[in-house]
Amino acid sequence: MVFPSVHWHSNALKSNLWVLALFFGLIIALIRHDFLLPEATDPYHCKSITKSGTWLERDAKLNNWQAPDCMLHHYQSKDVGTCLKGQRVLFIGDSTARQVFYGAMRTIDSELKDDLSMDKSPHIVKNLNGVSFESYWDPFMNQAGFTELKNTTINNQTIAAVYVSYGMRFLLDLDEANAPKEFRKNLKKVRDVLTANTTFNFGTAMISPIIVPHKKKLTGNRKKLTKDRVEKFNSYLEEEFSGSKVYLPSVFNQLPEGRDDSFDSTGIMFSPQLSNLQADVLLNIHCNTAISNHFPYGNTCCLKYPSPSGLWFFTIAALFVIPLGLVTYYFVNFDTASSGANAQRVKLHMALLGLCLGVGYCYLADRTQIFSKGNKNYQSSEFIFLSVVSVIAGLLSVKSSSDPKSTGFLNRHMTDEWKGWMQIAILIYHITGASKILPIYKVIRVLVASYLFMTGYGHAAFFTLKGDFGLKRVVSVLCRLNLLTVFLAYAMDNNYIFYYFSPLVTFWFGAIWITFRILPQYNSGLKSSLIKVFISGCCVYLFVKVPGPFETIFWFLKTFAAIDWNLTEWRFRVFLDIWAVHFGMVVSILTNNPELADFRAKLRQFRFIGVLAGFGLMFFYWAVASRYTIKTEYNQHNNYLALFPILGYVLVRNGSDFLCCRHSRFFGWFGKISLETFILQFHIWMAADTKGVLYILGMGIEQGGSYKEVIQSYGSRHLWNFILITVIFLLVSEQVANASGVITTWIVSPEKFSAAHAADDIEMQTRGSTTGASTQSLVGRNNGAVKRLGGKLGALLGNLMLDIRFRLIFILGALYLANIFW
Repeated sequence: MVFPSVHWHSNALKSNLWVLALFFGLIIALIRHDFLLPEATDPYHCKSITKSGTWLERDAKLNNWQAPDCMLHHYQSKDVGTCLKGQRVLFIGDSTARQVFYGAMRTIDSELKDDLSMDKSPHIVKNLNGVSFESYWDPFMNQAGFTELKNTTINNQTIAAVYVSYGMRFLLDLDEANAPKEFRKNLKKVRDVLTANTTFNFGTAMISPIIVPHKKKLTGNRKKLTKDRVEKFNSYLEEEFSGSKVYLPSVFNQLPEGRDDSFDSTGIMFSPQLSNLQADVLLNIHCNTAISNHFPYGNTCCLKYPSPSGLWFFTIAALFVIPLGLVTYYFVNFDTASSGANAQRVKLHMALLGLCLGVGYCYLADRTQIFSKGNKNYQSSEFIFLSVVSVIAGLLSVKSSSDPKSTGFLNRHMTDEWKGWMQIAILIYHITGASKILPIYKVIRVLVASYLFMTGYGHAAFFTLKGDFGLKRVVSVLCRLNLLTVFLAYAMDNNYIFYYFSPLVTFWFGAIWITFRILPQYNSGLKSSLIKVFISGCCVYLFVKVPGPFETIFWFLKTFAAIDWNLTEWRFRVFLDIWAVHFGMVVSILTNNPELADFRAKLRQFRFIGVLAGFGLMFFYWAVASRYTIKTEYNQHNNYLALFPILGYVLVRNGSDFLCCRHSRFFGWFGKISLETFILQFHIWMAADTKGVLYILGMGIEQGGSYKEVIQSYGSRHLWNFILITVIFLLVSEQVANASGVITTWIVSPEKFSAAHAADDIEMQTRGSTTGASTQSLVGRNNGAVKRLGGKLGALLGNLMLDIRFRLIFILGALYLANIFW
């Protein structure tokens, strides 16, 4: 064996740094969650959500509670019906149990709030969506409520979940000497019933700690409820239920920390918002796995992700193991692998392996509990800081160029830079949860329209100047746009349209290709090409707006290919920027058509006027857009309003030779991987199918503590985690982008990778010449005929695979079968 050179090793280490970073992040996550131990203590985060957590927003809404390592789901009526239909949920005990019962009702149906608040009956029953919610007033657990715990089935309805809360009345109604004794005596009976039934009958049982009251609001007899006495009783609960399957949510006493408005006027009961959260904790533990059987997986606490099918395992294993084996073989046989012919095959197999590693990392990050998922929490300071750092990085990497091709109107460096800084802005917008801020949302909508503008501009320039409408060009573009998206859709069991940008630019590429492919002889004329674009725009508008065409296509795909896409979402996405692509096509014609060459040369003398006009257009947009204060209202006008700042930016960016010959290398690098960062962010930067943020490091809230301590720990961990996931995310995105380019080239032009076959054939023939006689004597002459037939069939198949039409049919057939059997 000849080992590779030191130079080769250094290049390999540099190019595969992303793999090291990927596995580094994976190992940290595995160790943190004890997945490397024989028995993980809490792999689905069911117990942890009852032990600690923190508020990320200290406002009146109380709507962003962060549980350790996962995201809670806020339940609605349809969720409860899916999980609990035909079953009973019991709330037994004192005023806390009654308040949590109210909270569950408010969560499921807010219209019941006023009616329930007035109901003081000892036994309340509400049937919603086939689920029986029952509240029993039994503060000493010695009456009807306690008896009901033993009746596990009534009218064929089993008890799905039980919530018990009591003990406060012992503190209030009994003297300090007898209260502990009586409480502990009674507690053993409750424990025996709960632990026995949790094992054999109940789905989930939860007993609440006694809530530490708000000292300043206590009056009269309630002043006996001191913190020390309450905590002493809670320690009895811990002793009795330690090690059992009954959940004891000590986190409930952390809910009011850091807030003064968490209690009602009595000081012993939580505000409605906190009671709602208590009910959500119970429902998350019992129902999350039941309601989460398909994407998007926005709730990750106490969630056991669905197991992939056997076909999934076989396909992923084949796609991973085969390239890995080939790459290993070439590494061992380095002299052979480094030859010109085999080098291309090594490059291809490395690309296949890289793509599979990237997709596999997405799966581990967002379809298992190995990595933590946290809530998004918009903070203006964080958004501004990330934006300023990005701008500084972009400005510090500005480079001038003297190449004429790099200084023209909307040259490649310029468009890569444009895509890069826009992608950074979109990433910051997503990770910080800034979608709730309408002015930022409007800017992002303009940036998405700008991407589509460049799609129209670039492809229109190619088709009008080069006139190449061949199948290779079409397949090359479609593969480059969709390779990663299709892989992820199958691997993550997601919908293709979920990754909306790839389908969107694919649709618009098809519209551009058809526009210039029909009557191509009119593409060179100025007026005729503009008329074609105008007619195309009208046709696409009608195609999208008028019911019928999309409905027919989607029905056909669902009926014959098992493809079920969301038509409403798709039509919304297309119509939102429906004029941006055709506007880009118009600008492309005006800036590249030879008939306007002289006119454009004259205009260059007045570019400063264009700069002023550009700023004016951007100001005009902001003045008009500011009138719309509702997101849905603005969306109705975005399709034409976004064109003004796009044109304004184009005029400003191309406003002088100084600006044209300079570009930011940092933004340009980002622009080259913008497609991959846009898609991969769904799973390895964000998490829970974009609903949350991925965490490799711990959140710092697992052990609880005071509100101030927890929030400080969370802030520090959040920063370091952000740095780690960003580094891995960018390294993986770059490598997947490179891999996608290589694989696309292989699909379009496999002959570039097939030269090595000849060398292999020669080697095999040489070996065969020395052993052929003995082989024939052993297996007979008929084996030679079989070999010749196999060789002819292999040659025929090889020739067919060199035909791009056959390859396209093969790929489409494979995708069709995958849709049917996946």
